[in-house]
Amino acid sequence: MDQEYLDKMQKAARELKAELAPRQRPGKVDKVQIISVVGNRLELKANTPDTLEAANRFFGHLGCPAMVVAFTMTIPQPQEYPQMDINIEICEIPAPNESVQFIAVAKQRGAHRADLSFKAYADRDGKTMIAQGSSWLDLENPYLPEPLQQQQPNQ
Repeated sequence: MDQEYLDKMQKAARELKAELAPRQRPGKVDKVQIISVVGNRLELKANTPDTLEAANRFFGHLGCPAMVVAFTMTIPQPQEYPQMDINIEICEIPAPNESVQFIAVAKQRGAHRADLSFKAYADRDGKTMIAQGSSWLDLENPYLPEPLQQQQPNQ
């Protein structure tokens, strides 16, 4: 993993924390909790769909927001996202506003490709895996498709 990319990941984590800071209220649990960012690994916990939003912002800071399309779990037609090879195994559908722990590892493969693998867990009588998968993105043409933009919650 090249040092410049690792530095970008650390910077993305700082920027995400700064974005979330104004939404924190004294005495209340944060909407999104960043558990750790170590090298190229992001671990966060939030209620759905905030998990997706936070992960999207994080990878967006890296210049590859479309990578988290793999975690929407609402892709009606994968052919709409031709620049990605998405492999998802959905074990359980998350309930609206359910607490989900999302662990993602991003790897840059040369100048024009990034890979993402992820696992998502819910707190249901212990940790229950709800989804896992991987995707890759052509960094020359990253984009967040129009349908996904409309699905994101308005803040």
